Amino acid sequence: MSGQDRCPHCRASVGVVPARQGGLRCRICGGPRVVIRDRRMVLGGNEVAHLVEARQRRRVAWLWLGLALLSGAIGSIFLLLVTIGLLVFSASTLTSAIFLLLGSIPWVAAFLAWRRRRRALAAGNEALRRAQLSAARDVLGGARRDLTAQDIARYLELPLPQTEQLLTELNVDDSIVSEVTDAGEVTYRLAPLRLRVDESFGPTRVAPDTDLDEIHDDLDAHEQDEEAARLRAQRAQDEGANR
Repeated sequence: MSGQDRCPHCRASVGVVPARQGGLRCRICGGPRVVIRDRRMVLGGNEVAHLVEARQRRRVAWLWLGLALLSGAIGSIFLLLVTIGLLVFSASTLTSAIFLLLGSIPWVAAFLAWRRRRRALAAGNEALRRAQLSAARDVLGGARRDLTAQDIARYLELPLPQTEQLLTELNVDDSIVSEVTDAGEVTYRLAPLRLRVDESFGPTRVAPDTDLDEIHDDLDAHEQDEEAARLRAQRAQDEGANR
């Protein structure tokens, strides 16, 4: 069994199943996975770091979810007890406001923890998307012909709409080349390596003829000054020798 069949998290080789969040997960540990269903193609290895990050982010999201639920439960119990106490003992308005304010603190903590959970999930999904992009490049790099979106979806075991989104993103950053065949199908292949001009310095400016003439005149004047200085120095040396 090849190394790409092993889970990068638990190193098991028992295969994958569809995940509820999208994509694939390991049958044993549940960690996010990417696979290529063709023995002639192999994963390049760039996806491993992204998969590990995706799993870590999802674990963090679960921790934030637990904290949010715990804080919400504590807040609910505290508010219930405070409400009963205020009704029984007929506390003043100021006392009631203070206790209600204190009882809302766990709810605020639950809200903040829930927001952190959403951020962690978004970061995990982004890491998984980068792993899937890397796997899609590996598929196109290992293919001996142009592939359609259906071909790539079958190799990666991903839904067709998700595969099309990945291909669109790869096409935007010029990682792949897409063409329309005579039959009307859109095919994809890996873009060839080429030099890319860094445009961060702006376009190259070509000097007009008038500027070039001025530059040549300045160079000629500079050369004439150097020649005159050389002649004066030579004349001074000759006079010193005659004396």
